[in-house]
Amino acid sequence: MTTISAFELNVNFAPIGKGTNGGRATLENKIDDGISAVDNAANAAKIIAGDTKKQTDESKTVKDTLQVLHYGGTDNTLQKTEKSVNGQIVKIEKNN
Repeated sequence: MTTISAFELNVNFAPIGKGTNGGRATLENKIDDGISAVDNAANAAKIIAGDTKKQTDESKTVKDTLQVLHYGGTDNTLQKTEKSVNGQIVKIEKNN
């Protein structure tokens, strides 16, 4: 008896769309969904581009300064000093 009542149920297993009264999605709803997806993707791209630009701006402001001291001669004294910023030598001082 329970199997007969299970077959007698009238159940709609179709997915409920956005149409009126839980019906199928209309063309306008599908278009709106597509526009929303494109808007969300554009907003995500703007956020990523902004973060990338912020990272490149921060990397430009950081300066890598290096000072190299050269010792030599008979008494191992300081011979010259080189100062470089971002890999380029900007100043050489010779000590005599």
